[in-house]
Amino acid sequence: MELLDEARETIVTAFEQAEPWLPPELALAADRLRQDADRLAAADQLVSGYQASL
Repeated sequence: MELLDEARETIVTAFEQAEPWLPPELALAADRLRQDADRLAAADQLVSGYQASL
């Protein structure tokens, strides 16, 4: 029983001290998505402007 309690304590302590890990590619992907969204918004404005001029 003592070994089980010691193991449980070790696991809980490790869990409490854990920091989330995010891959470095995640920041690059988020930046790329923002760029793509900006480009799509610009394209939408151009199309809307063209349609308004027709």
